[in-house]
Amino acid sequence: SEVNERPTIRPTMGFIGSFPLPEEIRKSGDISRLSSKLEWKSMRAILTTQQLHFAHTIADQIFDAIPLGEIKTVQKVLKKPTHDSKEPKSPSRDSNNVFSARAKVSRSKSIVAQGLVETKLDLLQIETIDGGFNSGKMYYIKVADCVECDAWLNEINKAIAEFEFLNKVSFVARVQLCAKAVYTAHRFQYFFAVLIFCCFIVNVVQTELQLSDNADGNQAFQIFEIFFNVAFALELVFNFVANFFYPFIQDFWNWVDSVLVVLSLASMGVADVPGVNALRFMRTLRVLRLFGRIPSLRQILQALSSSVAPVASAFLILGIVMAVYAVLGCTLFGDLDPDDFGSFSRAYFSMFQVCTGDAWASEIARP
Repeated sequence: SEVNERPTIRPTMGFIGSFPLPEEIRKSGDISRLSSKLEWKSMRAILTTQQLHFAHTIADQIFDAIPLGEIKTVQKVLKKPTHDSKEPKSPSRDSNNVFSARAKVSRSKSIVAQGLVETKLDLLQIETIDGGFNSGKMYYIKVADCVECDAWLNEINKAIAEFEFLNKVSFVARVQLCAKAVYTAHRFQYFFAVLIFCCFIVNVVQTELQLSDNADGNQAFQIFEIFFNVAFALELVFNFVANFFYPFIQDFWNWVDSVLVVLSLASMGVADVPGVNALRFMRTLRVLRLFGRIPSLRQILQALSSSVAPVASAFLILGIVMAVYAVLGCTLFGDLDPDDFGSFSRAYFSMFQVCTGDAWASEIARP
């Protein structure tokens, strides 16, 4: 009799449930998997950093998975594999009348190999380790075309290599990698971008109302101040852990964040010291952090900074041309109009007013 298909994964393994989070998914797509009943079943494969999940195509729910640490080999199968035509011997039973795990694995592999028919499409063969949860089960996966098959093969191998690397590195390195994955996530970045904008709006409202320290509404602004300062301080610590050490200090925006956070925390600790309002004013500069978080704003800032040198060259050329005409004006009109062209400095200032269009049509103005 044929071996029944492996039952649903135990809930204790943590495989059953909805799809993983988008940032955890490395690759996903529709596939067909050969069951132990020798039938190709359509399903959805989701590769994450920890497991290769299998889900129903209709119901978005995980029903099976292969831990990356239990994958022994993964390779393409171009032809029907050879197998022993003899039927495996009946598995022995132990004293508790339980089948031997090794006999079950051998029988399962033999039946699956007999049901693998020749096809023009490349297949993926995934073999699991004997001592793992899948007990050495062999998986055969069929995808749309050969290109997709190669893509799945490369991505699974990369995921396995990264999984093995994470298990070999130290605990501190793993914490740093996890912190970096969270810090660089789009949701994390956009959340703090919105928080920065909300902080700026609160500062504008507080400046508009000009409440005294004893006013009832001022307590709400103090709560906002504590919340924003603590949130940005935690975000800075998270950034420091994720990019420790040289990547953190080499980024200009990290220095800006550090200065703003330190000044904001200092303004909380010395609230009764004269001149603390100058430190509180620095909270408004937090909005500059948006330039480092939103890519479009950062591109505009980089474009403006790149244009500083060309614009400075243009101003230098303009200054030289003005100096030439200042000398010419001082020579020709110095005796006629000593107030405007009596010296080089006066003539140069007159040329500057001409360039700016400052009341020179009727008469050159003087302060």
